[in-house]
Amino acid sequence: MKKRVKTYCFSKNFYRSFQREIWKNLFSVPDLTDYIDQSAFNYFGFPNPVKSEYSEKTNVRLGYFSNGIILNENVIESKPLEELSFKINVEECDLESSQTFDHILKNKNLIFNTITYKLQSVDENTTELTLVCDYKVKSNIPFYGEFWSESIILDFENKLLKALKKQNETQIK
Repeated sequence: MKKRVKTYCFSKNFYRSFQREIWKNLFSVPDLTDYIDQSAFNYFGFPNPVKSEYSEKTNVRLGYFSNGIILNENVIESKPLEELSFKINVEECDLESSQTFDHILKNKNLIFNTITYKLQSVDENTTELTLVCDYKVKSNIPFYGEFWSESIILDFENKLLKALKKQNETQIK
């Protein structure tokens, strides 16, 4: 019998930028290819984020990844300059280029409840950006399943926030 574990992962990064500058790149994330770091998880087939595109008309953000998958995410909450939350629409995602992700997400072994960006002004020129993933893992091996899921998601979050920071700071110069 598979055990379900509810988990939260969060990563933070500080930006020398105003909240509005960061906010404008959260709905539609510019191409991060030149800013994203590689990690050991990439060698095991876990992709990096490339970019995302948001449609106001459908309230959907499409997230493009280095292995060809495209995540379909609905904006479920938006507090301008403070918080932005998404929910992945698994049935609408293009997961064909990754049998692993197709299996894990469609069989609900990994369920992302929400993915949330939180912004907080630290001082006049600094903003803290936090990325929080609320997810569930369903695994026959609870300790390993939880450990690896959290490690992979934290790695992804950290790389994404660092890439957003590098990209943002390059735009400001």
